[in-house]
Amino acid sequence: MTNEMTRCVKINDWIFEVKVVRALRVSQYGEPYSAIANIAFNGDNAFIDGIMLKDHNTLNGNDYQTLKKFCYNMDINHVDIEQVQDYHLTNTPDYSKAASNG
Repeated sequence: MTNEMTRCVKINDWIFEVKVVRALRVSQYGEPYSAIANIAFNGDNAFIDGIMLKDHNTLNGNDYQTLKKFCYNMDINHVDIEQVQDYHLTNTPDYSKAASNG
C-alpha cells in the first residue's frame, strides 16, 4: 500500500473525487478486522462515524491518532469523530416476560 494520497484524480475529461472512505483495523487486507469506521469528507472537514468494534474491543489513543493522520494526509483541516458507545445485550429489557403474560 502507498502513503501518497490525493482526493481528486483527473483522467481525460473526468475528475474523480474521494468523498467517503471505509477504514478497517486489521494487519493484512482481506483478514478479519477488529474495528471499522466510515470517514466522510466535505471540503476541508471530515466526519468519522459508523464505528463498530468486534468482541467488545475499544479504540485507543493510537487508533484515534491514526484516523486523524489519514484525514490530515487527505488535506483535511478539521476532524470530528462520533462518540463510541459500548452496548451490551444484557442491558436490553427482557420482553419475554411481558409476552408470556399476554
